[in-house]
Amino acid sequence: MSETSRNGAAPAAPGPSAGPSAGPSAGSSSGRPPASSAGPVRALAPAGPELRARALHQPLAEPLRIDAALALSGRAGLAPPGRPLRALLLGCGAGESAAILAAAGVAVTVLEPFGPAAESAAALLRAADLPGAVHHAPFARWAALDLPDVELAVMAEGWSGLPGADRAHIAALLGARLRRGGALFLAHAAWPGGLEDAPLRRLARLAWLRADPDLPRAARAQAALADLSALLPQAHTLLRAHASYLSRLDEIRALPPLRAAETWFEAEYMPETLGALAARLRPAGIRDLAPADPTRLAEGLDLSEAQRAAVGAGAAGGAGGAVGAGADPFLRAEAEDMLTRRAARADLLLRRAPGKGADPDGPGPLFLRLGPVEDALAAPLTGFLGPHAMAEEVYAPLLSALSEATPRPLADLAAALDRPRAALRQQLAALVGQGLAAAAPDKEAADRIAPACARANAALDALDAGPWRVSARLGGGVALSPAARFALRGPGAAARAGGAGAGELAALWASSDESAPQLEGERRRDIARALGEESERLGLLRAETTI
Repeated sequence: MSETSRNGAAPAAPGPSAGPSAGPSAGSSSGRPPASSAGPVRALAPAGPELRARALHQPLAEPLRIDAALALSGRAGLAPPGRPLRALLLGCGAGESAAILAAAGVAVTVLEPFGPAAESAAALLRAADLPGAVHHAPFARWAALDLPDVELAVMAEGWSGLPGADRAHIAALLGARLRRGGALFLAHAAWPGGLEDAPLRRLARLAWLRADPDLPRAARAQAALADLSALLPQAHTLLRAHASYLSRLDEIRALPPLRAAETWFEAEYMPETLGALAARLRPAGIRDLAPADPTRLAEGLDLSEAQRAAVGAGAAGGAGGAVGAGADPFLRAEAEDMLTRRAARADLLLRRAPGKGADPDGPGPLFLRLGPVEDALAAPLTGFLGPHAMAEEVYAPLLSALSEATPRPLADLAAALDRPRAALRQQLAALVGQGLAAAAPDKEAADRIAPACARANAALDALDAGPWRVSARLGGGVALSPAARFALRGPGAAARAGGAGAGELAALWASSDESAPQLEGERRRDIARALGEESERLGLLRAETTI
């Protein structure tokens, strides 16, 4: 496969024309959103079925959420002073992640081995007049491309389906381009919990190999699914050991055929231990990890007190079956995976200098937007040990203190509430993981990215590949339910929403406050009904604080 580079948007400053794909080069350090107003969005065809099947965005991989997760785990964030954060997207779906990050002010470079996806991402960036570069190349060429050094690399899907050679190519890329102090966001299957699907995935792979290779991919996936549906009920021994496989088969049936081909039939499925992952990434300078989901920082959700003590002491599983954890964060996390049989993980794999681990006092500041207490504590947090109530006597004073006008450092907040900082950090992590608090830009930054967010939302509406839009108020993605999108596109929707598209409306709602009288009264209630739960959730995120 030949390598090509397609840039997203025209430069912000006037300059010599370079044709329809002109824009900041892949090695450019600029990447800043244009300072123009929203303006018209260039023509963009809706995504076809193959790209629609690949539409994805991982909100945990947004830089603001990553910095929140790092801060809550006692580690320094990624944002460099004085310039935009630079990020590599390793795979781009239909391009929505590239558009969301670029609109939020990130200097984005996309690497994509699948040609139509690379074309879609480049077209989406051009349509929204957003800076960014898109490279279409096989994995083996990635490390040799002329790319910028970055603080963040994102692989939100596909790692566990890649052969070892391609994983090695990605590790080489990280060694060449990931800055010291940077992070790889990686969503991947855990071991051994991820192995529970291995027999079903192997059976699906066999069904794919038995299908006519001359069929189009979608038709071949449908033939493989029919074969799998016939084979699985006959595998009596397999079903006795894994009764859940029939429900998993229903999940495969619900996928678009091309998505099923990509995630179940075509690729070999090879989860690896965290120890093996650490060995693979160590030559790239990656020696530490932190959870991408802050909920995992809340002790007691996944491990009992005895299990935590066993892991902390460097052993799990009892005498004769100990698993050494020691000071190695990968082996410690692997011991936790073995105890919980976690099936999947989302990790921040950190390229840090030796000895630069978690700081018990933690860095700062972390800017949060918070929801009020009303009904917020009714929904319990859920972990491997079951649901856990968020006790009002613990969290209500914390929410109240965070909602005060004057931001306070974490140490001052801990002293005011008379709580140890380690416990307070876990409680804040629970609030963020539960959605009662969200990392967000300050008002000045939100105002600065608002025009780019509006253009991105209009382009995402035109692409119509998935639910994701971008909010300047939150500095990242907002997912609209199918019901909300349908309501906004159905008869009378334009009148109810004042002509705003679904993404534009979501961003408008998320940026609303007392200084936005155009959203008050009957129109605000109409918008709330149209957006449903999403608008109610976004409407809660109004109080602001810094810890």
